[in-house]
Amino acid sequence: TQKSKNGFEDSEVSWNFQKYLVNEKGELEKVITPRTLPNDPEVLNWIKG
Repeated sequence: TQKSKNGFEDSEVSWNFQKYLVNEKGELEKVITPRTLPNDPEVLNWIKG
């Protein structure tokens, strides 16, 4: 993904389970590495707001 298109940062997908956290406006807010589990506190806290 390119910063010029997503407004956040340049990021290449490094593996199957890389996570892109997108807000309710469809804006990219965070990129999480494939090694981070979906139930990691960083991910859960982002979801909870």
